[in-house]
Amino acid sequence: MRWGEDIGLIDSGQQIQGETELLGLSVSEIENFGPNPGLEGKGGGVADQSGRAILAQRDSGMLELAPVFDRLRSWKLRCYRKVWSRIKQAWTGERWIRITDDPRSPQFIGINQYTMDPQTMQISGRNVIAEIDVDIILDEEPDTITMNEELMQTFAQLGEAAAGPLGKILIELSNTPQKERLLKMLDQATAPAPEVAQMQA
Repeated sequence: MRWGEDIGLIDSGQQIQGETELLGLSVSEIENFGPNPGLEGKGGGVADQSGRAILAQRDSGMLELAPVFDRLRSWKLRCYRKVWSRIKQAWTGERWIRITDDPRSPQFIGINQYTMDPQTMQISGRNVIAEIDVDIILDEEPDTITMNEELMQTFAQLGEAAAGPLGKILIELSNTPQKERLLKMLDQATAPAPEVAQMQA
């Protein structure tokens, strides 16, 4: 046996260097899944940006988390589909369900309603759950806080012009869910005093 050929010390420097590089890649990938300035809304120049710009910056910071949210969305969709399958099996009696998301205008629809024709004595069903096929679509909730902040910022820039027709147009074009309430408040703020209205009449 000869030293250095058959027996001796093994030089593992290259292997250690490769393992160190793999460790660095793993650490950087783990850090990307954590909070970043874009995700926290603390990027450069946030104070001077509009709500949509901050929202776009946050969305760019969530790119690394997109696979996680995609799996969560897929899981929720599977759960809703299974729930609908159980409803079709279990809801056999007549009932009324609410179909609107506006609490000020409740609307109800009856399901599993059966009627008998007095002439033919045949039973016909209306809105039978077991025969209804639905498409379940998950819609992400809009960032209402960001939209409201952007609307307030625009109103502040308009100044007194926000109380006129321009303000109403801006509210109508916005995506805020409280359009009717804002328009009513704007009408009340711009309405003349009762004394002035009587003098004009």
